[in-house]
Parts: sequence; C-alpha cells; structure tokens
Amino acid sequence: MIIHVPNKDIIVPKDPLSIQSEIAGFYKIEKLSVDAFGNAIEASREVLADWFPNIITDQGLNRIGTATWNLACQVGSGTATPLVTDTGLQTFIAGTTTVQSSVVSAQGSPPYYGAQTRTYRFAAGVAAGNLSEVGIGWLSTGSNLFSRARILDGSSNPTTITVLVTEVLDVTYEPRNYVPSVDVTGNFTVTGVGNIGFTARGASATDSLWAPVGVHTYTNAIVYAGSIGAVTGIPSGASSAGATVTSPSYVNNSLERVFNYAFSLSQGNVTGGISSFLAIPGNNSWGQFQFGFGTVISKTSAQTLTLSFRHSWARR
Repeated sequence: MIIHVPNKDIIVPKDPLSIQSEIAGFYKIEKLSVDAFGNAIEASREVLADWFPNIITDQGLNRIGTATWNLACQVGSGTATPLVTDTGLQTFIAGTTTVQSSVVSAQGSPPYYGAQTRTYRFAAGVAAGNLSEVGIGWLSTGSNLFSRARILDGSSNPTTITVLVTEVLDVTYEPRNYVPSVDVTGNFTVTGVGNIGFTARGASATDSLWAPVGVHTYTNAIVYAGSIGAVTGIPSGASSAGATVTSPSYVNNSLERVFNYAFSLSQGNVTGGISSFLAIPGNNSWGQFQFGFGTVISKTSAQTLTLSFRHSWARR
C-alpha cells in the first residue's frame, strides 16, 4: 500500500497485499442428428462423454493475463497424454468458433467457484470421424490452446467417440474459478504508523461475478470504515469508491496482475478512517477480494491514497 501526503514523501509498502485463486476446467461432449433441412434434432441428443477434467496449458494460464482465451473449440484424433506444455492438439481434425450458448453461474456452497459454461457447435460433417482429444483456445486452428484433454469415458479412461457426417457435435466446456478457501495474512509498513497486518479473503463467493470471463482485469476499489465480512459477504461500514486504476503490463509466466487504485484528495475519506477495502473486477468476472487492516489508516482531504492489490492464479 502507498499513501501519498502532498509535499511529503511517498510511503512505500514493505509487502504487497496479495491473494490467489485457482482455475480448473471440465468437458461434456454430445451429438445430434439433423433433419432433411440440416437442422439439429434436439430429441436425438446423445451424450458421448459426460463431464471429464482437462489440462490447462502453460500458455493458457499466461493468456489469462493478456487476452480472451475461450473463443474456439478444436477436436482431433490424437491419443497422447495431455501435458501442461502442450500448445495444440496432437492430430487436429476440426475447429469451430460457433457458440450455441454461454452461461455464467456460481456454486452456492463450499467449495465456492464461479463458472462460465459454453457450448461450441460443429455443424454436420465438420467434425465427422473418430475423435479422441479436445481443446479450447482463441482460434479454431493452430497451436493456441488454453485447454487440452483426452476424451474420457464414465470410468475416467481414455476413449474414442465416433461422429457421422450426418451428425452435429456439441462440445461444452466449463472453466471454474475457485474462491480461496482460507485467509491470507501479511504485513506492510506505513511511515508514521508502523507495521500493519492485513487479512485477505474472497468476497461475494456465491455471486456469478467469480465466473472466469474474458480478460483478467480489476476496475475499481471501495474503502470501508468497518471490518471485512464473511467470504460470502463484503466489508461493512461507511465507504468511498471511485479510484483511478492503473496496472503494469502482464509479465509472461508471472501468473499475476497488480492493480493500483489511486484515491484523490476528495475520495476515500471515511469517518473513523479506513479499516478495509474491496477490489472490484472488470466485466463482472474473476471475483471480488476484500482486505482488512489491523490498524486503521487515517486519510483526510489533504492526502491522496494508493492501494495496490496483487491477484495471482494457478491450476487447481
């Protein structure tokens, strides 16, 4: 945390305010017959492979920090075991950018997570053949996969599915962003105040804003006079928002982003001082985080305040 008092030195933090969430993903694969006009017959829907897990690639984890990563689906016939170093399918057959549906949701009980469930459609004949691997990425061809998986049967064994030229293929992918299950604690130093402890915790855990949608970004923060709430809640007390947000460019392989919230002379001034703050995600995604301070930070209209928040992510 940095507090800037006009005409005085910037106060540099000893440690950053940091917290991490974890990402996982699951696939479901179905096929449908088509009528004489080429329209999918919903009553013919057949599950070829029910929900099974994936490998999120190294380049996929990095993509989270820079750009959209789930624009396309690819299928292939490769049988190699997926590795985190994979960038594409082993044996590509077809790809699509057609999204039949996209729904964001949240798990209402522990373990809490937000999900974005997307169904990608391959028109009849496009993905015909024997399929044994699947991937999600940002292009329908090439080595740009966020996720790769061997297609698994109900016993979690690798399997091969068959799609006819007269059948439509639907691949549903559900990435999940898990809310941290335990608090994170740390310390930072404020000149004139001393060493301050902080507690970092997820917030609004049952809200779909935890769904991993689009580019990872945070766009605002709110400071509060009260303490942080439960993982399903937010801080309490008088509040003030409207900070200007800046963020350094993503550093490859860091798997973290830092967001700096600058409160002007007229912002962040709450009666009783600042006891906590809430980081607000952009595009209603990637979750909220709340930070409570062991010592109240007094900010007046004669001071500016910059809160620095670092969010990191990893495979679950």
